[in-house]
Amino acid sequence: ANIGDVENTLKWLRIVREETKIQPNDVMMTAVISAFAKTGNTAGVVEWFRVMTEDLKLQPNKYTATTIVSAFANAGDTVGAESWLLKLEKEYGRKPQLFEVSALVHAYALVPDVEKASQWVMKMRDDMQLQPDVGTMNALINAYARAGDPEGAVRWLGVMRKEMGLSPDQLTMGSVINAFAQ
Repeated sequence: ANIGDVENTLKWLRIVREETKIQPNDVMMTAVISAFAKTGNTAGVVEWFRVMTEDLKLQPNKYTATTIVSAFANAGDTVGAESWLLKLEKEYGRKPQLFEVSALVHAYALVPDVEKASQWVMKMRDDMQLQPDVGTMNALINAYARAGDPEGAVRWLGVMRKEMGLSPDQLTMGSVINAFAQ
């Protein structure tokens, strides 16, 4: 499902179920969910997650969780991304992983909602014992640039370097410069 070909993905799932009598597993169902995610069809993502967990009684794996949260984040649905991240933790015992929370930070950064993006970075670091990576911090710093808050961008650059021990890259520094150029 690398190209988001929903029609052929579902065709082959049907072949697996009907012709081979092989029971779909979590990997197959995550591929189906991913096909819908790649086309931006969050309703399809939700429906096939339901099929996976309710009809087939399968548990989501880390790739399923990442795919669902990223699907909503990429669609610009920050509320959906956050609610799925929390739902997967509460209902399925899935401790959020770095990539899932980073996708959420990226979604809030695009809005830009600097308060929510900042809260999730702090939550990653302080509550979840996840080390934000350069990409996550770039998204946060860029959110401050887009919001016209150069002081916030510089403040988070300092946190990134001094508290997190991360080295800024060209995107980081470009965002800081852009924050002042706004």
